[in-house]
Amino acid sequence: MKIKSIILASVSLLALSATAKVQSGKGPTLKIGGSLTAMGIATNQQVRTTQNTNVFTKGNIMFNVGGESSNGLTYGAAAVLELDRAKSNSDRISEAYVYMTHADTGTFMIGDVNGVEKTLMYTGVDVLGGNGGPGSTDLSKLVNTPVGVDYNSSIAPSEDTASKIVYISPNVSGFQMGLSFTPNTANVGRTPGVRYFSGSATPNHGPSTRYSVNQLAGAVSYNKAVNNDLNYGLYLAGTTAEGKPAQTNDSVNGEQSTGFKVHNENQWQFGTLVDYRNFQFGATYFDKGNSLIRTDRKFTNTHGYNAAVGYNLASNTNVSLGWTHTQRKVQNGKAKADIATATLDHVIVPGLVGFVEVDYMKLHTTPGQLVLRGTTTTAALTSSDIYDNYPSNNKNNIATVAMVGTKIRF
Repeated sequence: MKIKSIILASVSLLALSATAKVQSGKGPTLKIGGSLTAMGIATNQQVRTTQNTNVFTKGNIMFNVGGESSNGLTYGAAAVLELDRAKSNSDRISEAYVYMTHADTGTFMIGDVNGVEKTLMYTGVDVLGGNGGPGSTDLSKLVNTPVGVDYNSSIAPSEDTASKIVYISPNVSGFQMGLSFTPNTANVGRTPGVRYFSGSATPNHGPSTRYSVNQLAGAVSYNKAVNNDLNYGLYLAGTTAEGKPAQTNDSVNGEQSTGFKVHNENQWQFGTLVDYRNFQFGATYFDKGNSLIRTDRKFTNTHGYNAAVGYNLASNTNVSLGWTHTQRKVQNGKAKADIATATLDHVIVPGLVGFVEVDYMKLHTTPGQLVLRGTTTTAALTSSDIYDNYPSNNKNNIATVAMVGTKIRF
């Protein structure tokens, strides 16, 4: 699989390079864009260990240095700088990649960039306004998530910018396909210069969480404009890879030393997005199978769905309602999440949006999973289950989160 992916990337790069024979055109220029979101938040929940009110600021700045040849080849490099002060210095840059694209041959990217399972997938989350509901990672920072629960309604992880090679085909009669290859989902930028194993073959460095190697992702999309009132899109994506346990061997994060194996990564997702006059509807179903779950446990990874509908009240105001459901098999039962989201966005002036979002969350785990989590003192990650990196006192929780904020786009 790795050899085939490298051959595919090489052929794609040669095809794009061949279109750049003409030396004339527009030289590289720098463009800067980005966003900044500031919001006040009130949280009410049964399992209370965090403060009731918060103020969040987050955003990013994108730097794009690009040019264009006289025959239509666009090329350049892009980097995204995160404006989240809570992040460490090591993850301030979320994306950094080079690209070449042409209408006849498609788009080629290499570097730290999202895979096609994310870029060619649209779901109910894309209809939601506000802060994005469960599509944002902020809810996990505000609400105490029970042990074993996962409500990411995408087969792509929240941070999907490991170093990879991406190819996206041209749009032909509404159809488009994409492939991406990631040698190691735990690596960004470049391979670490330290060895993963000591001279005695004992793991002493490496990823501290479960990861995948030789990941191949594929996606197909179809978009159709029926008339001036109706547009719809259908999207299908999947990934496959070899699963690996955490390599770090210490009292907190060690998994490799236990000798257990994890299931390979095999997951898929279907999505749709429909625009009809002032309405927009989006939905998805996804199944992560047993990806990265211990082979000696009868657990599953997450599967579920989401759906959302939006309506333009006027040219500058939009409201949306969404529902997300996820579940997975854990110790003696199922861990579930049900999330209802309502948003209102109002364009104050071009580039400045005011918004309101309310999320109602019902999160459920099992007594058996809590007992299993309580048998280890691991703080950052347990070797029991991939989603047990929460305190063992995080039991069933019902929470309401209200946000009021502004979004600036430039």
